[in-house]
Amino acid sequence: MGKVHIAFILGKSRVTPLKQMTIPRLELAAATLAVRVERMLRLELQIELEESTFWTDSQSVLKYIRNDTKRFHTFVANRVAMIRDLSKAKQWRYLNSKHNPADDASRGLHVEIFLNSKRWRKGPEFLEKTETQWPEVPEELGSIPSDDPEVRKDVIVNSTCVEEKSPTSKLIEYYSTWNSLKKAVAWMLKLKRLLIQLSQKRKVLTQTDPGSDQSLTNSLKEQIDKFKLTFGKESLSVDDLDEAEKAIIRFEQLQHYKQEITLVVKGKQCAKRNGSICKLDPIVDNGILRVGGRLSKAAMPTELKNPMILPKDSYISRLILLHIHEQVKRGRVHVKRYGVIFTFLVSRAVHLEVASYLDTDSCINALRRFICRRGPVTSIRTDNGTNFVGTHRELGEALKELDHNKIQNELLKEGVTWSFNPPSGAHHGGVWERLIRLVKKILYSVLKEQVLDDEALQTALCEVEAIMNDRPITTVTNDPNDLEPLTPNHLLHLKAKPVLPPGLFQRSDLYSRRRWKQVQYITDLFWKRWIREYLPLMQERNKWNKTKRNFSPGDLVVIVDDTAPRNSWLMGHVVEALPGAKVVLGQDGWTVTYTKNSICVLKGSSVELSCMYTYPNGTVTTAFWFTELGTGKEPDSLGQDPEYAGRLEYHGDKKKDSILKITDLRESDSAEYKIRLITDQAGGKYIGSPGVTLSVTGLQVKVTGKTLTCSTTCTLTDNPTYIWYKNGHKVKEDTSSLYSDYFSDADSYSCAVKGHKDLHSLAVCRNCWIVTYTHQSICALKGSTVDISCSYTYPSDHEIKNTFWFTKWESDMDPEDLSSVPGYKGHIEYLGDMKSEGTLRLTDLRIGA
Repeated sequence: MGKVHIAFILGKSRVTPLKQMTIPRLELAAATLAVRVERMLRLELQIELEESTFWTDSQSVLKYIRNDTKRFHTFVANRVAMIRDLSKAKQWRYLNSKHNPADDASRGLHVEIFLNSKRWRKGPEFLEKTETQWPEVPEELGSIPSDDPEVRKDVIVNSTCVEEKSPTSKLIEYYSTWNSLKKAVAWMLKLKRLLIQLSQKRKVLTQTDPGSDQSLTNSLKEQIDKFKLTFGKESLSVDDLDEAEKAIIRFEQLQHYKQEITLVVKGKQCAKRNGSICKLDPIVDNGILRVGGRLSKAAMPTELKNPMILPKDSYISRLILLHIHEQVKRGRVHVKRYGVIFTFLVSRAVHLEVASYLDTDSCINALRRFICRRGPVTSIRTDNGTNFVGTHRELGEALKELDHNKIQNELLKEGVTWSFNPPSGAHHGGVWERLIRLVKKILYSVLKEQVLDDEALQTALCEVEAIMNDRPITTVTNDPNDLEPLTPNHLLHLKAKPVLPPGLFQRSDLYSRRRWKQVQYITDLFWKRWIREYLPLMQERNKWNKTKRNFSPGDLVVIVDDTAPRNSWLMGHVVEALPGAKVVLGQDGWTVTYTKNSICVLKGSSVELSCMYTYPNGTVTTAFWFTELGTGKEPDSLGQDPEYAGRLEYHGDKKKDSILKITDLRESDSAEYKIRLITDQAGGKYIGSPGVTLSVTGLQVKVTGKTLTCSTTCTLTDNPTYIWYKNGHKVKEDTSSLYSDYFSDADSYSCAVKGHKDLHSLAVCRNCWIVTYTHQSICALKGSTVDISCSYTYPSDHEIKNTFWFTKWESDMDPEDLSSVPGYKGHIEYLGDMKSEGTLRLTDLRIGA
């Protein structure tokens, strides 16, 4: 008894995690490992043991384990919870680090020192003494400080007491439609009346039939049951719904205007003259608050001259508005209409009709209208209905249902022969098929997103008919006096005056309340699409690739002008023919043919300048491109210019052609590029001049009213399409350089050219500042020079008066211009236009700059 025996049972250590952790967390992980090992040993030994004692040299761990007031973050909270589950706080004691044998495993020892040391196997020396002589918990242990990083911040939560809604309000909000709410309230009011009748009947029977209590109860029950049978089957009437509506309105008004109703009933003035309903001069009619005013003597229904008053933000008001919206929406039923196209085989004229239905009667009516307006015909040829199967299934099935015999019999009365093309034989109608397909395609693209009534649709088709019948159908001779080609309208009206539009119309007319403007703008759209797709058909097709001459003075041509009014085919008389895109230069056997004489491309993109050349004799030994003559007589190759370093590529066989590719284009690359040829023969030198003019431009968005323009300093080659972005998101693609939108002052817009999405313009907006730095971070060598650049936009009503760069800025003081800071004087330079972009050039860089 009293003898202390110490033995080593199990030791365990773990490698420090790769993820960086604080020392308290590592110590806490070790404590967690200790309790888990202790639990495992108890289960394995299967011996009745006393409470274990755990030792740690971390005061933070002891504070965490003994804590009962603070809340920890997840990592510490989970491990403290495990320690508290597997042990008690009083089992944990403090051990000074110099007596801690666990350090032998975590810090490591030499083999000789480990073998000679007893601390790992026997533990600290004080374990052999009595428990009263063991180390005590330090007095300075205290509690966990509030700024400990593992302690969660205290959160103050405010609670708000919400007033409980009345059962009637809950009932009202249970229903989502005005009709369902009125029906529910009507049934409840009907039930209320029945219950009142039963109550009154019971009272009458009780007073007129005295007797014993038992006999009275049985007799009363029988009479009440008979009385219930008189009610019959109940149903709601219009009066019931009206009464329910008034009951709902009364309840809602009492919830919001109780004080106003009391004052009006007492005949007093409204308490708040500036209140929300005081200006309405309210009156009370049968318990309902209504609008008063000077219409009280008018011969009008009460609902019109004295409408009920409801708060705008109440649930009842929303239900009523939704109910009215549904009623109005049902009134806007879209109906389907069909277009009928007649083409004249002789005059190539076109006639358009509208059919209400795709049935036999509508087809006959359309034919009759056509014959009445255009006169009798001798023969009609149409497609077979099966031609539409597969592409327009619905149209094909409807055409199958047409009674062709009935239609043909009707036409026979007029002496009209009706013939059908064979199924799938569209080539039998090649004279008109192309024209019909073109019209259908353009009409579909123009009208598919527009909602027109019958009158507007008929007007639009008449306008389209006039456009198509004003198209040229003959070629024009070279006689200067013959300035007008023949059109179908010449043959129909026997006069030459075109049908001009009644004015100029814009996109905003699509949403105008005046439908005639909408129709006119839609007609303008058809005209623009029509001339783009019809004019190529007027050109002669060179089926056998015959060589045709180019334009020459004296020729008559059709002029395509988007700004010209519709139905006007402008004719032009060629006075002078200018050279095309190719430039051919020749002298003494030398020729240089540039593919293009001028090119306009985007800044940051790539371009290829190409040419073909011939020379008298010998072999070309040197062929290079240049922009300016050097200091001597020989020009300097672009490859020697440091501004083009790493941006040039030469292609071609160098025998008869040469291609120069320039990448990462800059605005400074704008110049005239020429080729220098040198052969192995004496005097074999030649410069292809004039050369190719290259213009490099950036994109800039300009705002004019509600129209945005993606502007460039030159006209981009190949007529590209544009992409528009709003607040950084794509809103329109494959469109022109113009874009119209309704935008707020905070909206920002930018544009890009299709194929170069990464080269979009700077974002612009009406009332915001945007600064875009070219690089977010730059690494440069000490003593070198670096350029820090940015671009910026600012509100359109502002003007930039001064720009400068700075490094430090205190919120209560203006920043200091770097040019006036002593450490930067003589080492900085401001570049750029200082209107939309700026560059800070730092020279002789020093560490700390």
